[in-house]
Amino acid sequence: MQRILIIGIVVALVLAFMVTYVVRFNEAAIITTFGRADENSVIREPGLKFKLPYPFQKVVSYDTRVRFIEAARETQQTADKSQLLVSSFVTWKVSDPLKFFRRFGGGADSGARNHYERAEELLRAKLRNAMGAVSQFRTDELLNQSGQTTKLAELETAMLTALKGEGESSLSGLGIEPVQVGIAGIGLPADTTRAVFEHMRASRTSIANQAKDRGVSEANTMRSVAEADAAKIKAFANALAENIKSQGDNEAAQYISQMKEDPQLAVFIQNMSFIKKAFANTRTTLVLPTSMPGFEFFRPDAAEQFKTGRPPASRPAALKAEATPEAGSGQATAVKEGAQ
Repeated sequence: MQRILIIGIVVALVLAFMVTYVVRFNEAAIITTFGRADENSVIREPGLKFKLPYPFQKVVSYDTRVRFIEAARETQQTADKSQLLVSSFVTWKVSDPLKFFRRFGGGADSGARNHYERAEELLRAKLRNAMGAVSQFRTDELLNQSGQTTKLAELETAMLTALKGEGESSLSGLGIEPVQVGIAGIGLPADTTRAVFEHMRASRTSIANQAKDRGVSEANTMRSVAEADAAKIKAFANALAENIKSQGDNEAAQYISQMKEDPQLAVFIQNMSFIKKAFANTRTTLVLPTSMPGFEFFRPDAAEQFKTGRPPASRPAALKAEATPEAGSGQATAVKEGAQ
């Protein structure tokens, strides 16, 4: 009895599997009757559905979400006869399950995966043809140079338009909706790359030479300005020195004249003038040795030097010490306030 129950449950499950199917929220199903489908065969509402068992009816479910295809990199010629390596991609989805099934379904291997493979093969071929829109643009319009805006967006729009097609050959007639076409990458062939690098090297070398020449010119200008400023400063310093020298010569002329006429008298007058200027207004008392220049006339025996009728000659302290031993180094005089 238990074995019969188990067999019954298994048979019921098999029958349930054969007569039911599930449509997910992201799917659209096609129910074929003996391999044929019509407008009523499209099921879009998600949930558990019923059908006749195989081979009477069969269900093919298509994922209606966006799918992605990338085409291989191919060489394309631009409007200015340059060669570019362009790779592109397209995103697409099944927009009409019935048309999609009629175009890519059928055959013994009529599963959804095989339908996708046939559709993607067709899309890759059309995408390669659509890349011919590159010939409508120049190289400098597609490659970014010096921060300029490129026309890649316009190229992608032109490729999308070409991919969609028109009339019976359009993708909408096949149940396919291309969502977006994009440029995955743009490169240069080896020969073109080498030529571009050489051009860039020559351009950068020219810019470097211009900068170098400009630097040399600016350096020469700065050097000339510096030399001119130095010459002006030197001339000003020489003129100032000559002026100071001239003033010194003028001020010293009277003393030189006095020295030429009577050197002893000139020295005596200068000593008197020094004493008068130094101590005319002082209110301090200084104790200084009489051996210092200008203070030798404060010696007690200074009057003896005037007996000849001539001003006494000023001599170094050492010679004075030898000539007059009584004027030893220990002898000093006091210069008091109000000394004249």
